[in-house]
Amino acid sequence: MASSGPGAVAVPTCLCDTSYSPTASGWLCLPDTDTSLCAGITCSGHGTCVSVAGQPACVCDVGYPASTDGLSCVDACLGITCGGHGTCTAESSGPRCSCVAGYQASFDGLSCEATDDATVLTYRLVLTDYPDYTLGRAALTIEGDLTRAEETVGYTQNNDWWGGKHIGRRWRQRWTLDGGGEPTTVEIDDESEEGSVSRRRHGIAIVGTSGLSYTFQRLDQIATVSLPHVGAQPPVTMMGAFEYLTSAIGCSSMLFYTRLLQRFQSGSGDPQVIEVFWPTSATLSRVRVSEDAASTASKPVLLLVDHAITVTYDDKGYPESVDMAQEGIRWERCDGAPADLNMDQLEPGTTYTPDPLPASGQESSLAITSTDGTALAATLTLPTGSGPFPAVLMVGDPMGQDRDTPMYSMPRPLMQHLAAHLATAGHASLRYDPRGRGQSGGDGTSTTAAQLVQDAAAAHQALATATGVDASRIFVLSHGSGAITAISLLAPSSKGGVTHGYLALAPVIKELDQVTLYHGTEHLKAAGLSTKFVQQFEKAINDRLTDLAAGTYSQTTYAGLPAGLWKEWLTFDGSGVLGAFAGPVFAVRGDQDLDFPDQLQAAQDAATAASKTNLSTQSLAGLGSLLSEGDTSSLLERTLLPLSLTTAALGPITNWLDANK
Repeated sequence: MASSGPGAVAVPTCLCDTSYSPTASGWLCLPDTDTSLCAGITCSGHGTCVSVAGQPACVCDVGYPASTDGLSCVDACLGITCGGHGTCTAESSGPRCSCVAGYQASFDGLSCEATDDATVLTYRLVLTDYPDYTLGRAALTIEGDLTRAEETVGYTQNNDWWGGKHIGRRWRQRWTLDGGGEPTTVEIDDESEEGSVSRRRHGIAIVGTSGLSYTFQRLDQIATVSLPHVGAQPPVTMMGAFEYLTSAIGCSSMLFYTRLLQRFQSGSGDPQVIEVFWPTSATLSRVRVSEDAASTASKPVLLLVDHAITVTYDDKGYPESVDMAQEGIRWERCDGAPADLNMDQLEPGTTYTPDPLPASGQESSLAITSTDGTALAATLTLPTGSGPFPAVLMVGDPMGQDRDTPMYSMPRPLMQHLAAHLATAGHASLRYDPRGRGQSGGDGTSTTAAQLVQDAAAAHQALATATGVDASRIFVLSHGSGAITAISLLAPSSKGGVTHGYLALAPVIKELDQVTLYHGTEHLKAAGLSTKFVQQFEKAINDRLTDLAAGTYSQTTYAGLPAGLWKEWLTFDGSGVLGAFAGPVFAVRGDQDLDFPDQLQAAQDAATAASKTNLSTQSLAGLGSLLSEGDTSSLLERTLLPLSLTTAALGPITNWLDANK
């Protein structure tokens, strides 16, 4: 996209093919056809007349819908009085009432209603570079002394921008809180549409003193998960976030940001780790929060350091603005109402029961100290019985949020599940939080590739010396971009200790730029978005990668990783180390993987070049990047059901380990 020319509306403008031009709104390309039929048609001064299929038609400016005959542009606020208690404004998303004190806009935004004793705060979502264009709206209603609260959010992105496909979301979240402001129940209604993928769900979370129980419907499946609290306090609930395709645009819960400030202890050191419950994926994780240098007692400013999100508060502790730098968007306080929340009917559901985790393993915490003194938090899992056991070191992926979850974009505890199943198969394992993530120390915003290898080497040593582990039979396992660290650990120069074999799941062996493009666009393709839009999205990613490689990227982090680490990784090629490694290697991926491209051939090529005969590869039918089942047409919708690893995923892994131990 590019900015429109002089005098055009200040919104993103389509890059049109030859013989096509953008309309005045900038969101649609029409053919450069004969305009003689438009003589005398002014579109009321709020649009442009074009000739379409031999007929004149007005393409109207933002806030001015076309008339029934299509030959004029109507004032969107015509006839809207706001009940005499406000003023109508024609926004890009439609007409909205801004109400006087003591009144709030109705849910459709077309009238003003008395607020009674509730505190009502309204927000709008804008593009950072085009603040006049409204993408969505939100409202936060606080009843009484914060004993009940309700949030409503709706946002959409224009069909034409997305190649004729719709991207949007609407949701409502109702909270019941105790006298101390902690939630006791959270009820969620949520609907999203991303191209050809549509989702509708409902859920209720019951929050207890030691954990929460969440029952929710996903597709036609009703699932229940029980999640124990990790910290001393219950988690803070964040609606949305890190769900294909909208990523952090879903981080739109204003009550979450309100509760985040209440939890944050000013002056107690940065960053502070706060536990979060994500209803969208039915998981717990953590966010790291710091206080911005501009923060004051009357106007606090917090940073979610791993997500490049800056939250500015008013003197009562409610968000004034939420800036998402990597997304190029901002939620800001305004007058008005959220988008219309009419939702599709939820289909009847049936109980979904994932396979339970094996209970035969014995887990214990293990503290690791890296070369530079950084403390890493880890979990050692031992099989039942007497050892020593062969063991698997699960190399932490710095893009993961903790030791259990290898990917930020889809928080599911793959490593935890693998550890439990490996214990049942007679293999010990060690998994650890990457530095700056979870409960590990260190600054994740300045991590280097060398530090990651040092951390892995320290974890390797800790596993080798653990009671019950056979130090002569240690395998290294990685997932996705964790392979970059794992392969580097195999090099003799890493001083990582003796490794018996290497197991690479969805490996990244080289060409991280192509991996990043694949991760960014395969979901768009699976959702049926247009080739033109995918190309524009690819260009945006390529531009960032070019800046990262050159060291000129404007942000300190990209996709949750330090810009400096990206610069190192973009030159990585592990083929030589992989080929020179003496031990057996098994590289495996799911053939429905939408996150990591097929680099199995790169592994085979490395073995061929080095005359290595003990490297094997396998593509697993019907499995995605996290080894869960689903084909490409349904995977986007299935991925947020509770994780369950089947024999199709586990069999090749445990069989290879048994054959090589």
